[in-house]
Amino acid sequence: MAKTSAKKISQQNTKTLADLRIWHAGVMVVYFLWRIVFYWSSFSKKHMVAVAAVNGVFFWLYRQLSSAATPTHAADGSLVDAGLDLAGKGLVSYSFDIIYISWGVLMTTAFISDKFWWLYLLIPVFASYKLYTKVGPLLRGFMSSGSQEQPAAGQAAKQKKPKAKVMHAR
Repeated sequence: MAKTSAKKISQQNTKTLADLRIWHAGVMVVYFLWRIVFYWSSFSKKHMVAVAAVNGVFFWLYRQLSSAATPTHAADGSLVDAGLDLAGKGLVSYSFDIIYISWGVLMTTAFISDKFWWLYLLIPVFASYKLYTKVGPLLRGFMSSGSQEQPAAGQAAKQKKPKAKVMHAR
């Protein structure tokens, strides 16, 4: 049963990676046809640099996903490890989110406005938010555990101690 699950993961990973390649090629073809062929006058060096950066990010993320999802086979050809499940959560899903944002930025900057390059700010903002919500409580707990001080003698006398009620049985 574990072998069939590993085979399914391996097959799904292969399909997912192939789909990423096809979609990226399609997005790039549409971008270049629209931006370079139809609107050549608005295509500048900054656009070339930005598109090169988007492609660099895509290829780096694709390579990371591909190497993590590569299955391991035994000498006899049997599947030993299916690789990382690309349908999983965590950094894998964040990598896909960055790829999808990149495609969205390319399409919106090609068809609507160059101001959509600002959408890339969503990535560091979201990363900062996640870092703050995950690491922030740990740091606050660490910082507050070392800074707890005992009240001074004068302050201890000023603090009121609650009176205990004594109940008498009759």
